[in-house]
Amino acid sequence: MERILKDLADRLHDLRLRANRVTLKHVLDSAKILQEAREIAQGEFGRWVRERAHMQYETARRYLRVAVFVQTHHNSNSEIATLSLAKIYALSSLDSDTAQRFLAHREAFSKPLSQLTDVEFLREFRQRYPKKVYRRTRLHFYREIAATLTRLRKALARGQSYAARLTSLQGERISRELEALGSQAPFWKSRKGATG
Repeated sequence: MERILKDLADRLHDLRLRANRVTLKHVLDSAKILQEAREIAQGEFGRWVRERAHMQYETARRYLRVAVFVQTHHNSNSEIATLSLAKIYALSSLDSDTAQRFLAHREAFSKPLSQLTDVEFLREFRQRYPKKVYRRTRLHFYREIAATLTRLRKALARGQSYAARLTSLQGERISRELEALGSQAPFWKSRKGATG
């Protein structure tokens, strides 16, 4: 399993490097690889995407969503092929019926999709479909801080091998930043006593 996942990560990385610019074909080819990796990796898929495929998880999700979008709207593939990726990404975030109305020209923006620039399209799209604002909870903040501390710990461990190569100014700046972070530790220790 590990060898297959490594091979898939290498193939995906090579595919992304060969693409001079992101095209729909590139997105769909990448989505095929991502779908295969997701089936194999299952619960470890997110980690595989970040660590092995060297992609942001949100990008992988977007590619997979576009693949489903294109497959769902296969009767509109000629229309989809004329759209920029910005338009495809946005339309793929809509429910299937709404997206189909735009693709079939039963619903329109100020101009037909093909005549709108990406900037015009995104402006109108965001006005019509504003992003949902999710309420952040205590668990969100905990996970964010815990993940940041884990990344910091790993970065510091990796950085120790480069410490001798840093200039004195770089070393001093990192030292000051770490001291500033350390000055916040008493607050968190007092919280432990207050909640424990």
